[in-house]
Amino acid sequence: MGNLTFFVCCVKINMNLSYIRKVAYKMKKKIANVIELLLIITSLAMLYVPCMQLKSGEYVAAINTFSSENVEFHFMWVMYTICIIMCVISIISKNQYKDGRIHGIVAILLFIVVNWNAFGIPSEAFLVNNFPVGVFEIVMLSIIVVAIAKRSPMISPTVAEQPQAKATNNTHERSSADELLKYKNLLDQGAITQEEYDKKKSELLN
Repeated sequence: MGNLTFFVCCVKINMNLSYIRKVAYKMKKKIANVIELLLIITSLAMLYVPCMQLKSGEYVAAINTFSSENVEFHFMWVMYTICIIMCVISIISKNQYKDGRIHGIVAILLFIVVNWNAFGIPSEAFLVNNFPVGVFEIVMLSIIVVAIAKRSPMISPTVAEQPQAKATNNTHERSSADELLKYKNLLDQGAITQEEYDKKKSELLN
């Protein structure tokens, strides 16, 4: 009876560990998406800080110097919107699988189009340009790093089938425990011999 109790306890522990691992994957993915979302908001906030002084003496934000008539300006906002929507969906989603490659692709496109708009700014139009370019580029690159890192096995399962495989194993272990209990009851009732019970227990445990 002691071996049976130990086996049942091992099954329960394994089930609990699988559940904890599943919750951990979800939390790590949500945290990664929250970080990416905060980085996106930070980059937007930096674009809206009036730190560039025109020769007229007026201070303007970097975003105000972008040409709103260009296609790349509107494309930039499309990329920002898609990034934000994808992060929010991943945060509120109950799915524990890794985010798609599209997260990294959109982050790279965002980096390219924002810099494309920035390069179009005529520097000779400013008396003082205090825009923190270095910090801004680090923030934009960090968005790419986090977006790609969300596909890491450290954050999400390596393959989508992994949770199903674990669930199948848990079901098999539960079935083995039920079978063992059934044969133990048959032994107690005298329906089978001790030798038959030991043989069946060995088969189930192995």
